[in-house]
Amino acid sequence: MATYRKQVYCEFEFLKKYRDSSSAFNILTDENAVQMWLNVGKFIRKSQIMIDIKDEQFAQQLQTLPEKLNIAKKYVQGECVCSDTHGFEYVENVNKSTKRTRTTYLIDKSAGICRNYASKFGIVTLSPTCWSSEEDADANSYLFRDCGKSVEEGKYLKWADILQSQHNLSNCNSIVIIDNYILKSLNNLEEILNALLPRQIPGVTREDKFYLTIITAKDKSNTRNDENIYRQLVEKIKQIRPNLDFEFDMFVEQNTSSNTFHDRYILTNNVRIKVGGGFDSINKYGKATKQTDVSILHPGIQSINDACDDEYMGVINRVTSKVVNCTNEGQWKHLPGNEPCSNRLIVRNRE
Repeated sequence: MATYRKQVYCEFEFLKKYRDSSSAFNILTDENAVQMWLNVGKFIRKSQIMIDIKDEQFAQQLQTLPEKLNIAKKYVQGECVCSDTHGFEYVENVNKSTKRTRTTYLIDKSAGICRNYASKFGIVTLSPTCWSSEEDADANSYLFRDCGKSVEEGKYLKWADILQSQHNLSNCNSIVIIDNYILKSLNNLEEILNALLPRQIPGVTREDKFYLTIITAKDKSNTRNDENIYRQLVEKIKQIRPNLDFEFDMFVEQNTSSNTFHDRYILTNNVRIKVGGGFDSINKYGKATKQTDVSILHPGIQSINDACDDEYMGVINRVTSKVVNCTNEGQWKHLPGNEPCSNRLIVRNRE
């Protein structure tokens, strides 16, 4: 079992609806709904759970919950905490962004409210509606499978064809991009940012600052002006997301003979995207220059690849220890200069 576990806020009403749904499925016609219901159960079993009732109430209701959720065992082992003192019947009331922006929410609210929370705070939010119909279950299935693509050499495509909007990848609040060659094609990077940066939703105001960090390597010819590129990217982000309150920084490795990172990733607070051939696999004409695979998984939520969960946390820890904590030792150049990294995904004690 993977060691990385999501922090989950779970309303007890959600658990009751989960319990009561098991008798409502038609095994012959509700295949998607049944699979979603099972996937949600696996997610609960592998997570750290906070439940919104007192211990006394929980003890009275515990035996009514499905045994397969392992709630009683999780409670004994300290992986399930009960408390109504948080005062968060709604997500907005979790008023500390360090908690709110790192938590997944299982709540008994309408699908519209869940979408609103997901967009407003950049979090994953699920309700019983996600398995109430075949259509809803199919629409939410991306959370529990690899929704990446195989890229065929010579094929014409855009990053939007890979980072598809129906997978809600822009519902995030922090991103780390790792690729030693990501600055070779700013057109590619702009396409990627346009697909992943949060979009303005009418009537919805994001309440937490968005963080973006790029980790790359110096141009081996040493002719690239990284300060100018950094400024260009800041202006580009302002242009494509004029209403986004963001903080952007960039780490450039100066010793390129032995790079700290060789694999190419995009990590958000919800997703691990891994590209075998790198993010320059598509040239400026929109043509794939090599055969490669793009893997898109939700660590801590998905249950098809335990190695992904540990890999996700391992890369984040490596970024913290090998990059952020070593910037002043000459291996890395940080832009903007003389400013600390504040990305909540990799620097957990500075928000």
